[in-house]
Amino acid sequence: ILDSPYVPLKFEPHLATVGDTKVRITNVGLRTLVEILARCRTARYLHWILDESQITSYGELRSFWNRQLLSDLLPAGCRVAATVYTQKSRMDHRVGLLKSVREALQEADLLATSEADFDVGLSLSFDQDICQLRLNPTHQELFRRNYKRCHTAVAPLGEHIAAGLIQYLQRIYPPTAHQTYTLYIPFAGSGTLGWEALLLDRGISNLAFVNSTGLEHWQVDAQPTVQHVEKSLAANAPYQIGQLVFADIDPQQVNSLDATWQSWQQQLQGPWPQCQIESQDFWHWEPELSQGPLTVLLNPPFDHRLPTIAAPQETYQRIWKRLDYLASRTPCRGVCLIPAEIPTQLPGHWQHQSLALRSGGKSLSAIFFNIIK
Repeated sequence: ILDSPYVPLKFEPHLATVGDTKVRITNVGLRTLVEILARCRTARYLHWILDESQITSYGELRSFWNRQLLSDLLPAGCRVAATVYTQKSRMDHRVGLLKSVREALQEADLLATSEADFDVGLSLSFDQDICQLRLNPTHQELFRRNYKRCHTAVAPLGEHIAAGLIQYLQRIYPPTAHQTYTLYIPFAGSGTLGWEALLLDRGISNLAFVNSTGLEHWQVDAQPTVQHVEKSLAANAPYQIGQLVFADIDPQQVNSLDATWQSWQQQLQGPWPQCQIESQDFWHWEPELSQGPLTVLLNPPFDHRLPTIAAPQETYQRIWKRLDYLASRTPCRGVCLIPAEIPTQLPGHWQHQSLALRSGGKSLSAIFFNIIK
């Protein structure tokens, strides 16, 4: 995003990795922040750090708070919900800290009367006596896209994880330029892998399905930037998914997928690919060869999603054989999620890579494959 911004950079951003799970970007203008919100699909959270300082007493906290100029950013009457996080800090009395913050917000006429009904989220984070004042630019976590309807899946894959898997697949095994392909999602569940692939392929913003982002409550009007980024995303999208096929043997999931697809078509303009939502299993599906190469995104049932599975290793060997058969019909690439403890024995003629990840408290392996016979 920073290498190819749609909004001209006002400053030169600096990007650094903090630990294993955080990326910190400094020297960022407001319009760049809004663009990151709309385009960054792989982050779980995005926080805007307004200020940070070493704080070891309530007196220092009061001085820290008094120097904030929230009124320059948020209008009077804006309803702010406050949270406090502490880790290895001498300021470890969360209840007292939260009370202090809420009193300060109330004095500034910014306190939300209900934690469930607010305009902007604000948090104080204490880590080893370093206090950060963070603004959450949206109402909820960045990975919650709000595009699903009649949600019924058990333990769905996080949207940000699905987006990361798809972007990595596009990087290591990219589709042929200007060629359409069939995107097949067996074991579809609520369809997260398919919807995220469609967001990327059609250049749809993260904010497209969010009724209220929180940005409308800033003093600075962010909407023109959002609109510019959304138009640029659509203009630069690849539009290579020619056919989209969801399959699940659970009729309830099929109905849920159909409701989500209808919602997409009502809320957003196309053009859309052909979409089939089928109640059938992976073992009997046949691709339409006229629709080009095949991309398969698999998140097969395991553990609590299918506790009765008797021989999981045999199940995955069966999946590899089925993929090999599909590749005998048309070039086939994709990704399959499997429990980390399952040995991976892929056919020798496959191109493949693997990545370790965690989802829902479970260690998984993502197996990326490219099969050309």
